[in-house]
Amino acid sequence: MERTHTSRRDLLEYGVAAIVASACGGCSLSGSRQPDAVAQQTEGALRLSEQDSETLLKSEGSLLTKGANDKILVVHRSDGGLFAVSAGCTHMGCDVNFDKDLGRLVCPCHGSEFDLEGQNLKGPAKRPLKRYTVRTENSQVVIEL
Repeated sequence: MERTHTSRRDLLEYGVAAIVASACGGCSLSGSRQPDAVAQQTEGALRLSEQDSETLLKSEGSLLTKGANDKILVVHRSDGGLFAVSAGCTHMGCDVNFDKDLGRLVCPCHGSEFDLEGQNLKGPAKRPLKRYTVRTENSQVVIEL
């Protein structure tokens, strides 16, 4: 029986490939989350339920909802204003989170940061997040698509 030997170089290449594969796999698992709410889609808009709208409007926080082709992060700011952006970071698609203390959107995977207009402040993301118009209508949050 003939034995084959693995060179140190091959072993190193396999090890690096395994590390990269596990790191990328971890990004997709930790950077993506299930929506907090399912919005009802009507003509050109998403409507949060009365309960989800009330919860969001009573907080200074955010809510992740699912659009037709996009996850959307809706944030209720401390000044009472609302804004909505595509939740997928423009770097690798991980779902961004609203950091109330920083007043920014932060990607948990690679640290990109965006302002409340969706403009990128810190890379590696190079493109802004898509903005959505959001309003309240009869105490219900409505996101225009």
